[in-house]
Amino acid sequence: MTDTHPRLPLSANDLVLVADDETFSRFMTIERFGQMGKPQILSARDGHEALEALNGSRATEIRVVVLDFNMPGANGIEVLKDIRSGKLAVPHDVIVMMITGIDILGIATAAMVLDVDLFLNKPTATADLRRHLIDLLGSERDCAPPAHYAGLDVDWLISGQVIDTTLSGGEDIPLDALSEGMVIASNLLDPHGGLLVAAGTRVTPRLRRLLRGLAAAGLPFEGLKVIRPI
Repeated sequence: MTDTHPRLPLSANDLVLVADDETFSRFMTIERFGQMGKPQILSARDGHEALEALNGSRATEIRVVVLDFNMPGANGIEVLKDIRSGKLAVPHDVIVMMITGIDILGIATAAMVLDVDLFLNKPTATADLRRHLIDLLGSERDCAPPAHYAGLDVDWLISGQVIDTTLSGGEDIPLDALSEGMVIASNLLDPHGGLLVAAGTRVTPRLRRLLRGLAAAGLPFEGLKVIRPI
């Protein structure tokens, strides 16, 4: 039997910040979130406006932050690092989603190191967004303390060289077969050779969710090597 009244993850009491300098993209994201239970929306047209909202009078009320990467003033990675480092009034472990696409996958590793919660491709299906929000809002937050993020240098992750590393005992699997507890056996690279996930990284629900988001944005995951838990 089809559920004609799907569960809505947000309500009119919830506050969402959407930061994107592209007017149409920002409008579409706001429309998508409006279908999640008609939450209140704060809209930011660039990085400066996003930082002002995240440090403003309603910052502690924000439940979800949506950031585009390419914004004037401060890009999405800079804003995300300020959030996680505890430099702003918004809780440092607030849910953060980043709008991405195949053309800006070079920033994905930096976002993952800063514990972004989800990559949103343009456009995002309403059902997928609803499912992710239900999962994120219903899960315990697992962010590190602010000092951990403040000490991270993410610049080299965006443009640095990658050392080829492969662990023995790995086997090739499709992305759909990736499960919690597995260990990445060989560096995962983006199409430009940038490091996405280093060999030796243990698979968590967050990592699996992020990789599937990147796949939805168009990133091919051929040759995914893992070591299964004993």
